[in-house]
Amino acid sequence: MSRGDGLACMIIAGGQWGDEGKGKVVAYLALTDKPKIIARAGVGPNAGHTVYYGGKTFGLRQIPCGFVYEGARLLIGPGVLVNPEVIKKELELTGAGPRFGVDRKCTVIENSHIEQDKSSDFLKGKIGTTGTGCGPANAARINRTAKIAENAPELREFLADVPQEINQAIEDGEAVFVEGSQGFGLSLFHGTYPYVTSKDTSASTLAADVGGARGVEYGRENVSVQPGGKPVIAKFLLALMDPGDEVLYPNPGFPIYGSLIEFFGGVAVPYTYVEGADRFHLDLEGIERSITPRTRLLILNDLHNPTAAECTAEELARLAELALEHDLFVLSDEAYFDIRFAGASRSIAAQPGMQERTIILYTFSKKYAMTGWRLGAAIGPEPVIDVITRLNVNIESCPTHFSQYGALAALTGDQRGPREMMATLKTRRDAALEILNATPGVRCLTPETTFYLYPDVSGAARLLECAGHESFRRLVLERTGVSFCTRLHFGHALEGVRRLYLRLAYSGLGIDDIREGLGKMKTLIESCD
Repeated sequence: MSRGDGLACMIIAGGQWGDEGKGKVVAYLALTDKPKIIARAGVGPNAGHTVYYGGKTFGLRQIPCGFVYEGARLLIGPGVLVNPEVIKKELELTGAGPRFGVDRKCTVIENSHIEQDKSSDFLKGKIGTTGTGCGPANAARINRTAKIAENAPELREFLADVPQEINQAIEDGEAVFVEGSQGFGLSLFHGTYPYVTSKDTSASTLAADVGGARGVEYGRENVSVQPGGKPVIAKFLLALMDPGDEVLYPNPGFPIYGSLIEFFGGVAVPYTYVEGADRFHLDLEGIERSITPRTRLLILNDLHNPTAAECTAEELARLAELALEHDLFVLSDEAYFDIRFAGASRSIAAQPGMQERTIILYTFSKKYAMTGWRLGAAIGPEPVIDVITRLNVNIESCPTHFSQYGALAALTGDQRGPREMMATLKTRRDAALEILNATPGVRCLTPETTFYLYPDVSGAARLLECAGHESFRRLVLERTGVSFCTRLHFGHALEGVRRLYLRLAYSGLGIDDIREGLGKMKTLIESCD
């Protein structure tokens, strides 16, 4: 069982070869914890769970065992094989039909798969397959010949977008259970080969079975491993931008966007964020005004450096509409996708029609603190990824092998490290906010993402009689020895913007250093109040 304190998602996985009692555990926890959603993961109907409830025995191969809690939505994730006949019988047995959903992308087990499973001397005789058709069905999925649930009339009334439902529930702070089937010892990758099941059964794969973090599916043909995140920006532009093309990019923002656009002969067109009462908003009206017939690309950094802003569902939907309307490709820089203290991140790639025109920038530098390892990835439509890979071969050859092994260990290993890191970052954030918001002339919003703070110091600058960002920065450095970045380190000042901001990173400083540095700045400003 994988369960982290304070996490909204619990994954119930087996550490042996099955028969660990996962179904009974799920049923018990469903009644005690009352989750919003219980999603079945794993292979398919080749593994059964048994539940004793209300004087009855329920043997279930598809429906989540948490059906005993009547307040839970019951789902089957897109990575799971489904047999419509088995589902029908189990819905009749449990009466759970009104709250049941199956992802439209699930692979359907057909009679031909079952016949192949039962008639194979190797599968049936040597391996001891269950004869449920799971192995052949998974092979058909790999070969792109499988039928999926959205094309099965008998499942039409139950079709659902399982990743979207799960991510929304987590974002809303609701509890979600993921019920795995079969134990780790039967994993196709980690078990005693060939006496294994037809896919991986680890906890990470169980999470992927119900949709992963972004709610979209990718294969190896959609991924190009890169020596860091920055090369993805450059190769995105080289692959899709011609000289003279206009590219929308965030300002303030990661300064490499604008410099690379101009270096490669493009026209860098900035858009910005506007401070609201409790968060920074994407300036959608400004983006729409800036689109011309020469606009080809949009760079989106959500979650955002330096403001820590994140797009709402409505903002992402409108941005996707604009991209589709004007035929724009999007670089979605998701370096901070997993750096958040509450809620769930979204990707524009999951918006309708956007997976085919979005390149995701992934990096190991943030979640796994592997900055010096120089490893990232471009993830997106195969035709663009092919070009990026060819650029990679011709420029760097490939990322170093030891970095890739390190990344694999990070992805598949114990995730307590990243969780502990986030807990540490939260204490640092809160300590910095306490001092900043007690400083005269300073206002700082409380971000739930990234490890940056973006305080408005306009009032403090007036108290110190500083006319702009640079004079404020220099005065504080000279008087206190405290150094920091200002808004001007993240792009040139935009016309009409008068507010002054700092960008403070608390990723590499302990609480004592944070309190000392911000305390000195606070004392200086108080002396002029």
